[in-house]
Amino acid sequence: MISSKYRCLASSREHIIIMVTPIEKKTEYEFALKVEVKPNSNNQDIKIDENHVLIALKSKPIKNKANKELLQLLKRRLNISTSQMEIVSGHKSRSKIINVIFNEPKSQDEIMRELLS
Repeated sequence: MISSKYRCLASSREHIIIMVTPIEKKTEYEFALKVEVKPNSNNQDIKIDENHVLIALKSKPIKNKANKELLQLLKRRLNISTSQMEIVSGHKSRSKIINVIFNEPKSQDEIMRELLS
């Protein structure tokens, strides 16, 4: 999570604002993506809102097909292998957390740009 400090104009107290982002940095190389999947869509699409990476998939959520399509889509967009990704939670849910490990250091902004490209 990203945190930033600001000074309150009415007093000299410092406040900490915690912003929830869909991409959480764990280390220089490892990130957790908070994903919301919409299976059985007409087109594949990726959007990012304040809380989730929203991903529309063509596959139905039957026999793990949507999860496989999700990992293939992320593989293409992020230019990594499927062995560098793992669905940590939400195997049978639309809300998922996916750990991603890169070969080189990345920033959250770089990952967002790659996902949306």
